[in-house]
Amino acid sequence: MSSPFIQIIFAIETTEKAKTDYYYIREVLKKYFDIGYNKPNFVYMCGKHNYCNERVTKKIKTLIKEYSLTGGKSYVVYVCDKDKNMSVPQDHRFIQDLEVYCLANSYELVWFVTTIEEVLWGIKASHKEKIAKAKQFVAQKKINDVSKSNLSAMSNVNSKGMSNILTVLNIFTEITKNC
Repeated sequence: MSSPFIQIIFAIETTEKAKTDYYYIREVLKKYFDIGYNKPNFVYMCGKHNYCNERVTKKIKTLIKEYSLTGGKSYVVYVCDKDKNMSVPQDHRFIQDLEVYCLANSYELVWFVTTIEEVLWGIKASHKEKIAKAKQFVAQKKINDVSKSNLSAMSNVNSKGMSNILTVLNIFTEITKNC
């Protein structure tokens, strides 16, 4: 018999030391979802271009295998910035490659356009500011200042300051309701 609970594995751009994306996603989860006994887990890619790196894929597989022992099902969600998006050929190619990769592996894909800071803060953050901004976001409960509509875009989101995170995470709400 399978467990009614699920594990959501978030593959995120940041490093385990910085944890910036972790802080932001955790705040979104706390505000919009009752996690209950479901289990969020995070895999730190150390850069979005490492999405299919052996270290990343091995960690995802290990988490899935470990959670399967509980009888629960695991889902993988890649979370990335679109950065300069379609205007830069390398970014355009990355977006296409990641979309194909996620589709081929039945993974979900969350985009932040152009960056997670722009969606959640409304500003660009320099590389030096990212950690401090993420911690400030949590400490000041800035998630309450973010418009839900900015987090509820369609999956092919390309509008600056927008993300499809709630659209994707609502899939899991439906899954757990039907268990």
